[in-house]
Amino acid sequence: MKFMKKTKDKVEKELEKKETEDLFSSQITDEMKFGKNFIIEPSIARCKELINGRLSFNGMNPEIEREMAADKEDRTNAPPQAKSVDVSDLEMAKFQMSITNTVAKKFQKKNERHSKVNVRPNNKAKFLKPNDDD
Repeated sequence: MKFMKKTKDKVEKELEKKETEDLFSSQITDEMKFGKNFIIEPSIARCKELINGRLSFNGMNPEIEREMAADKEDRTNAPPQAKSVDVSDLEMAKFQMSITNTVAKKFQKKNERHSKVNVRPNNKAKFLKPNDDD
């Protein structure tokens, strides 16, 4: 029967979801579950900007010493990264003002909202009789 099949599928999905949560419970935090974006790095070296793991001192391994010197030069001579801007400051300010006005309208009283929007003069256009100059 159809209703039994739907219930069975629902129960299977719940069990599968619970199994996956149990597998990754040590890696996934509550903040990650509820929509905050995180980047997971396998090593702390990149986060703390640590140097390469292989080191050489006093000419023991000249090849590695050359690589270390090149990495050090790259770090010191690298230009600061400029932030890329998708939206200009003026556009952002206009957008923010429109949002502010929209929220302000929401909290106005109903008669205040309509009185400002529908301001019309009472001088309605009247029907003009045609001239009989012919």
